Amino acid sequence: MMNQNVVALNSVPQNFVQHCICWERKADEFAWRLDWQTGYEILVVYGTKAILLENGKLLHILEPGKYTHHSFSFLPLWKEKTNKSVVFVDMGDLEQSYVFKNVRTQDQFALEVKLTFALALVNPGSFCINLLKNQDCYCLSQLKAVFFDAGG
Repeated sequence: MMNQNVVALNSVPQNFVQHCICWERKADEFAWRLDWQTGYEILVVYGTKAILLENGKLLHILEPGKYTHHSFSFLPLWKEKTNKSVVFVDMGDLEQSYVFKNVRTQDQFALEVKLTFALALVNPGSFCINLLKNQDCYCLSQLKAVFFDAGG
């Protein structure tokens, strides 16, 4: 049974790839994992990356583009009968603002200070190991709670 976030497209000709999977991101999603089967193409859209895992170990990070099973022949550990999964990750910046009211200067002037932080994912592999772990979906609200103390 396919998850509702996966787009399955029948392809032609028949002896070619049968399905294409890509992430149809919902508003609060930051990352999403699915099992990958031989014969499926992977479509990584602009602004995302895909992390290939085999038995839970990081194999490769895919840049935007379209990939078939044959695209992965360069991976020395790629075996037919192993658990393979793909984690799609949003590579856009995440911003969070904090407003501090009644900040006083040394001369007792009242100020309002607004700080905006930007978070950019540099290493999606580390994210997968340290935050996503065994979850199938990781939400933006979870990420904000980790990095920005969700109370802001």
